[in-house]
Amino acid sequence: MNYLRKMDEIGHSLATSQARIFERSVEDDLPSFFFIKSFLLSYEARQLDELNLDYAGITEVEIYEVIKNRIKSKRGQLLPFPIMHFLGYFYRSAAYLHGVSSSTLYEKVPPKFLVDNYQTLHSLPIEEAIKEAFEVNKLETKTKLERFFEIFPNL
Repeated sequence: MNYLRKMDEIGHSLATSQARIFERSVEDDLPSFFFIKSFLLSYEARQLDELNLDYAGITEVEIYEVIKNRIKSKRGQLLPFPIMHFLGYFYRSAAYLHGVSSSTLYEKVPPKFLVDNYQTLHSLPIEEAIKEAFEVNKLETKTKLERFFEIFPNL
């Protein structure tokens, strides 16, 4: 598996923060699948993907409030705290380690897949869980060198 970077303190901190945001949606009875979609397709998630941590309003509370205010329906499945925690942690870790956008992850590794395979995936180290999910969903990533030669093919 090709990693853009290693899981370090910044990656763990971002993933833990996103896991708390996902958990908080359960506290407020927000339908989980609506929340996940709203979050992963949001401008705020894009800023996190790009590691634009200076973006004004990038605090956990502010991000959560922006996403929460976009969800108008209270109808839908409410996932348990541990599963929402795992999904938040998984998606941010995968984006961080592989440089894949949250929107691409949402499309290629659907939340339903992660929920259905939670028992197996959450018991693995996060790198292994990501590797397994990517393989099953046929999501391939490229190394920095492969990306470089795609941008500059004549070198």
